[in-house]
Amino acid sequence: MCTVLIATDFTPAAKNAIQYGIQLAKEMHGNVVLVHVIKPLLFNADTLQIISREELAVESKVILEKEISALENVQVPIKIKVVLGNVTEKIVSISREENASWIVLGMKAKDKSMRKIFGSNAVSICKYSFIPLIIVPENAAYKPPCTIALANDLDENANLEILNPLQQLGLHFQSYLFLLKVINDGNPQLIKKIINPNSIQLYLKELNTEYEYLDDLDFTHAITQFVKDKNVDVVAMISREHNLLERIFTRSHIKEMMYETSVPLIILPGIMPKKKGNNLNKVFGETNGLNKLKTENVIKS
Repeated sequence: MCTVLIATDFTPAAKNAIQYGIQLAKEMHGNVVLVHVIKPLLFNADTLQIISREELAVESKVILEKEISALENVQVPIKIKVVLGNVTEKIVSISREENASWIVLGMKAKDKSMRKIFGSNAVSICKYSFIPLIIVPENAAYKPPCTIALANDLDENANLEILNPLQQLGLHFQSYLFLLKVINDGNPQLIKKIINPNSIQLYLKELNTEYEYLDDLDFTHAITQFVKDKNVDVVAMISREHNLLERIFTRSHIKEMMYETSVPLIILPGIMPKKKGNNLNKVFGETNGLNKLKTENVIKS
């Protein structure tokens, strides 16, 4: 069964992501895990009274239940989890515990500087997650992903199994898949690195695919313009580790697309999952026992 994990922080963008994720799970005959991660302590500015972790967790769960109750025609099992700790660590660890197929996050609209602040969590989760993400812009209403555009920068040594989640999604929705390669005439070395389209198309042979070369010096502009011209429902990209020179001289196309996209953005992990036994505390550091708080609730619809 497909499990869709939806992370929420009660913002309008998160509420829209909840609707998107629930509808996706419904159409894929799956279930939803709705997660809210809270910080250890909050202070009331008027009274300076500390709100206990337990009170905050109960209040958060009540809010989530109300949000779910307000939705119409849900018809999917929903599990609510409220936990304390680092947002990235908790989302990544819970997604593994729940064997999630997708992680859905909302992205704030309008103010670009605020989008970058709220997008920092998405960037961090993208870095550490082995589960594909769907970044949903605040104003993006749910549409079945019937037309998908994959921005392809795979080289000849790539493990094409990283495309499996996208292939499964495309097969379920009978999607048409554009394979996009952004090039420019002034960069012949880049053109030499282009993977033979036939290898990807052969791997994705069960999908209807079409290869497109976009001649543009600006990667983000090329993709966003193609989305408008072809009425694309979802853009997909692959998260890859970069060496030091790439970090210095190459802008992060994924980050740019997170902030600029008007349609949902799928981010596929560029490497295959490791064993579940990995200790995330080694990555994020110890949390002094503050992560023990957890409250769960299951809503059967």
